[in-house]
Amino acid sequence: MPLKIAVDSFPLCRARTGIGNYIFYLLVEWVRQCPEDTFFLFSDKPIEDLGELARFPNVVNITASFLSVSQSAWSQTALSWLCFKHRIDLFWGATQSIPLFKRKNMRTILTIYDFVYLLHPQTTSPIRRWYQKIFSKRMVKKADKIIAISKGSSTKLEKIYGRRADEVIYPPLRSFPNVLQSDTKRFLASRGLKNKEFLLTVGSLEPRKRLKELLEVYFQVLTKASEEASLDKVYPLVVIGGGGWKNREILVLLQTIETKFPDYLKPLGFSSDRDLGICYRSASAFILMSCYEGYGMPIAEARSLGTEVIYANTEEMQEAALGEGIAIDRVEELIDKGLFLKKEAKPQALYTEKNQKDYVAAVYSDTGIEAKKLVQVGLE
Repeated sequence: MPLKIAVDSFPLCRARTGIGNYIFYLLVEWVRQCPEDTFFLFSDKPIEDLGELARFPNVVNITASFLSVSQSAWSQTALSWLCFKHRIDLFWGATQSIPLFKRKNMRTILTIYDFVYLLHPQTTSPIRRWYQKIFSKRMVKKADKIIAISKGSSTKLEKIYGRRADEVIYPPLRSFPNVLQSDTKRFLASRGLKNKEFLLTVGSLEPRKRLKELLEVYFQVLTKASEEASLDKVYPLVVIGGGGWKNREILVLLQTIETKFPDYLKPLGFSSDRDLGICYRSASAFILMSCYEGYGMPIAEARSLGTEVIYANTEEMQEAALGEGIAIDRVEELIDKGLFLKKEAKPQALYTEKNQKDYVAAVYSDTGIEAKKLVQVGLE
């Protein structure tokens, strides 16, 4: 019997970043595998870019804008009302939230990304933090099925709420566009960069990413190198990402360093998949210093494109890096280990473009496989 399946699509109305990409790529495969079901994308405003989802006749985007000033308030009011109105059979709580007031016959799947609201509460917005602190235990208890985005998140779920995830469904790896070598050279040259001669970090501008701390130690290295007339030994640092919250100090620091060392700090803001792919492939190393991640998707993306990774030593980020790369306990270790300084030999890609697909297929799960796991959870 065909199902009416609803998805909390609030993140798809904004510039797609981590959670938005997770929802989008899994959803495309889910819709493709279940053409007889109807998928309702519930959001507070129309989704302007449905991408591949626009090709499927069984996908509809329905909006309800009241109380959309807060995602938390919207998810327990407007979203709940939409589920009742359209008599939804299965709801995917893809934003780590499900409506607590619902039809008796509506089954729910809750996705668990992380527990930042408990482990690092100072890095989250007050409204979202208190919403998750107050309602998460009830949602975990009421959800028919729970999926986690990593084994680490599943383990924490059991420790905190006494329930293990029914399935671990990893974030799908994006397919970055292939770019001609000549176009790559032009892209890098226009930004004062050279292949395998810069560092890269990717993420929203918010406290949890510890970008402020990363920039502070990088500024120390640049200042010391400038005093010693050895700036040519320091890697430029490319920063991709925007948005975020509580980021005034980060923005001021970015401007300060860029003004003083314009040839070294390169803030690129939000970037297209094409430009992000170029940066991943061309960087000498990728750095992610978040105090906590539910998985660490950029780590997996960088490795999948042949770039070495440096990351904070947490269970989930080690999982994304497959236990490889350089794990560090303190941001200051970037200085201690000389990771901002150029090596005598230019870093090489982890593998050639020729065997990239074989490498990725061997170590990371395919989007279709992860979507099948999601479909199976929905059918159980």
